[in-house]
Amino acid sequence: THGSDVAVVSLQGFLFFGSVTQLSNHIRTLLERTPPLHTVILDFAQVSRLDGAAILALRKLDILAQTKGAKVILCEMNRYVDRDVRRGLLAGDTSTFERCETCDEALEAAEEEILSRLPPPPIEENALTALQQLTRDAQIANRLIEVMQREEIEAKTTLVRSGEQSGDVFLIDSGSLSVYISGKDGRRIRVQKQRPGAVVGEIASYAGTGRTADVEADIDTVIYRMRESRIRKLGRTDPDLAAAWHSAMAAALAEKLRRTNQLLSETAL
Repeated sequence: THGSDVAVVSLQGFLFFGSVTQLSNHIRTLLERTPPLHTVILDFAQVSRLDGAAILALRKLDILAQTKGAKVILCEMNRYVDRDVRRGLLAGDTSTFERCETCDEALEAAEEEILSRLPPPPIEENALTALQQLTRDAQIANRLIEVMQREEIEAKTTLVRSGEQSGDVFLIDSGSLSVYISGKDGRRIRVQKQRPGAVVGEIASYAGTGRTADVEADIDTVIYRMRESRIRKLGRTDPDLAAAWHSAMAAALAEKLRRTNQLLSETAL
């Protein structure tokens, strides 16, 4: 709905006055369009260096963005570009440019800014509300949450490691978890961020395979863990409750499949 609020502009090569002037004209067009643009992300991943004239042009771009009430975020700068930008743009108090290490972080910052402008959801999501939605039975949801283990996870703690053999499933009660995989170049890539109410780990649990990614707490997070051993025990002592759990996880898997299909469809367009 708010995708038009943000534009990502990917740059490449050696930036000099001429190329940055073209960039300024392009961004001016973006800022003057309807609906208005709130955030411009400049991706320097393919930029080798930039000269003093380019720094001057970027300063003019900074002023232009300020007059339009827009935010500019710089990201993916190599050490040379980062050094020159810090010296020429970010050292003083007049620049409103923001800086992020990765384009992923810049997009998240833009997303958080959009979310802050929206009204809060009518119901605050947590582990219990997620179970209530999945089971469609408040009593069953309460019984399931009682047999799960509540855990407090400190920020930057790794909850799940790729390759681990574990069938435990987690529900996020508060905070957030991020899912990471390793790229071909060994670089760590965040593929998803999970917020309160999300179910984590059910795919490995039911596929019977090892964990396929790392899961790390972004901030201090509270989760509820359903241990694989506890589900087996419920199958013997309370088969109806175990069946309710399996039904809830089937619903969670179906929802993830629906979202994946939707993303693939949008990407194809």
